[in-house]
Amino acid sequence: MRLSHAAAAAITTICLSLIACGRKPEIEPFRLEGKRLTVNNLSKDTWNDVRIQINRQYLVQAKELLPGQRFDVSLDAFLDVYGNHFYYQRQQIKDVHLTAKTKDGKDVDTHMEFRREGLDGLADAMKKKETP
Repeated sequence: MRLSHAAAAAITTICLSLIACGRKPEIEPFRLEGKRLTVNNLSKDTWNDVRIQINRQYLVQAKELLPGQRFDVSLDAFLDVYGNHFYYQRQQIKDVHLTAKTKDGKDVDTHMEFRREGLDGLADAMKKKETP
């Protein structure tokens, strides 16, 4: 009897592993890891004249991002209008904003979502539910 329970548990584990392996990993449009920012163009359009701003002050530009393309950039590469680098070890990132144009001339305007904790996070969740 114990052997059949162990065999059933092993088969269940194998099945769950196969199901999990069959799914594609979810790709996020923005990802911050250490001192790197990754931007993924998840649309079917090419983005031209790409501008990425941190905290509305520091900027990096790219000529284009193709559909499905990933753009990795070090946070040290972001500069303000005076040529000062973003100092990620001392500054908190509160906003990441991307703007660009498509081939058709349409505007691309997107922000990185930051999830807040505690009562602030609860307030954000309530705002999203109220928005039609």
